[in-house]
Amino acid sequence: MVHHGLEKLSDPEGFAEFVVGKYFSFLPGDPVIWTYLAAVTQIVCPIGLATGVLARLSSLGLLSTMVFALYFHFIDTGLEGFPFAVVENHNYIFELSAIYAAISFYFLCAGPGRLSLFRKSNKITYYPKGS
Repeated sequence: MVHHGLEKLSDPEGFAEFVVGKYFSFLPGDPVIWTYLAAVTQIVCPIGLATGVLARLSSLGLLSTMVFALYFHFIDTGLEGFPFAVVENHNYIFELSAIYAAISFYFLCAGPGRLSLFRKSNKITYYPKGS
């Protein structure tokens, strides 16, 4: 995911013109701002998710960028004959975005794991009568 964010930062004006401006013209404001927001989200949120620091918020950020990526792929290439077509590159263009979205949705629901740097204990302590 970080790679995709760095890619956007390498040519923000190009991404803003050819992707955001073309496929997301319904977004208010300057497409370059949306490009920078997506890039920062794709760089910062994986770090938050990997460390467990603000994991649900990080997951929500990643899920939102993947929803936009899925929209882009469906508008650009369609379903490509999904699920029965044999496509040229042996996977559908939208497939990786869908997997990232599913993983982000899982962590949004599940939260950080036991190895998280930012974990609250949700254990209920049971004390039997007479102890």
